[in-house]
Amino acid sequence: MNKRRGPHMTRHPEGPNPVAVRTKRHACAVCGLVVGLACLLCTAAAGARPPHDAALPEAVEGVPALPARLTLQECFLRALAANKDIRVAQLRTESSEAGIMQAEGEFDVNLFAEAGVGRSDTPVAGVPVTRTETSDADVSMGLRRRMVTGTELELRASSRYMRDRTHTSVLNPQYSPGVTLGISQDLLKDGGVGINRTQVTIARNNLLVTEEGFRDTAMRTLLEVEEAYWDLTYALADLEVRRKERDSADRLVKRAEGRHRAGDVALIEVTRAKARAASRSVDIVSAENRVSQTRNRLLQLMGVLDGASESAEFELVDAPPDVGFRTTLADALAVAAQERPDYRQANLAIANADLTERHAENQRLPTLQAFGEYSLAGLGDDLSDGTGDIRDGRYGSWRAGLRVEWPFPNRSARARHRIAVIQRRIALVQQADVLEQITREIADALESLRAAEARITRAVEARELAEQLLKAEERSFDLGLSDALDLLSAQQDLAAAERDEIGARTDYASALAALYRAQGDLLQRKGVALIAREPAAASE
Repeated sequence: MNKRRGPHMTRHPEGPNPVAVRTKRHACAVCGLVVGLACLLCTAAAGARPPHDAALPEAVEGVPALPARLTLQECFLRALAANKDIRVAQLRTESSEAGIMQAEGEFDVNLFAEAGVGRSDTPVAGVPVTRTETSDADVSMGLRRRMVTGTELELRASSRYMRDRTHTSVLNPQYSPGVTLGISQDLLKDGGVGINRTQVTIARNNLLVTEEGFRDTAMRTLLEVEEAYWDLTYALADLEVRRKERDSADRLVKRAEGRHRAGDVALIEVTRAKARAASRSVDIVSAENRVSQTRNRLLQLMGVLDGASESAEFELVDAPPDVGFRTTLADALAVAAQERPDYRQANLAIANADLTERHAENQRLPTLQAFGEYSLAGLGDDLSDGTGDIRDGRYGSWRAGLRVEWPFPNRSARARHRIAVIQRRIALVQQADVLEQITREIADALESLRAAEARITRAVEARELAEQLLKAEERSFDLGLSDALDLLSAQQDLAAAERDEIGARTDYASALAALYRAQGDLLQRKGVALIAREPAAASE
């Protein structure tokens, strides 16, 4: 085929829609020009995206029935699996992971395409005035991608079809395919890997923030679970003590009635004993109500409070820990500096503020871009003729240069930089405030722990003395040296001492857990480990 046939040698009959038919052929040809580079860029984009391993377990959908013997560790595991606050914290973490994907999307490959048809009727100067009437169709498509270095790449393939309806053109119809590869590089503003990955790095740090929020929620929930566990332990023990107290009061009624029949005591002693026994029955009703409410609170924290579990019977197995834990404020603060979620979050806020300030400072620079492009073009009365020109590299052109842009006086960028500087100062102040809050919480927790330990020592002494006093009062009552009121008072003192001892021991257990929570290592102390990521550095 002759590559440059004139109109007298080629006659293309007018079809019903020749432009549309040829446009479709152009599109197919252009597609073939960019498929190879598309595969290359897409593969690079997929390889550049680092994987994000799931740091948190999915919530368990089905929770097994409550066991007959319930340990504190079992309560922890059930709370982690089904507690609604923990599930919300997990979903927030998943949302932050999606935020990383969104930030990395800036470096995705963009595929673009455009097609159009047209017709023009152009006057031509002469005597008389003539006209040139043409119909045309064009299609173009390509790939565009911004790299983390600030480099922008674009590969564009196009083809244009034109037919001169007045038959004045030497080459009619004309096919004008072309391929262009362009590249530009930011040298000042938006230049460099660190600046271009700022939002990705911030998104990664935000993921760490939400993971620390998950840890904080988990520790808060586990602390509430443990407090509820010990509260229920105390409520059950208190109920048992009150039942024993009522039984003792009932036995005293029988003893008083026997002595009254023997004429040893007056009827008022029997009445006193019966009144005290009735009062103990009222106390038992109140104690049973406290047990029910505390039990429901524990079930709700475990996420299993429903119609079936509400009536389930179970026994609390664990006993409060023995006293003897020792630490200092300095040691506890050293642990908190490494483990407290809110302190880690404060450090991450400073890291993000540093990144934002550095990016804002970069945005104050002028835009300076180096650019270049290389094009190959073809021309023929058939599409294969034009693509042959491109394949042979017959008609090539290039262009390179610099592009500069600098707004003056650049107030927007300067204001954003000042805001970023202030936000970093705010983050530093907030970190100091968090540290003060941690110090106070640990100091209070240590004081509560010491007070609970001292209460245990005093409560044990009081209970032993109350037991001795009750035995003495019982002997005195049997000998007629004391009345029922004295014996009832001794019974009440012993019951109160037993409740105080149990309350002191459960309070010590709760205070110890609160100290672990204040230090930030409650999860480790309870054998619950979560996967942690390292914070993204400002230089990443």
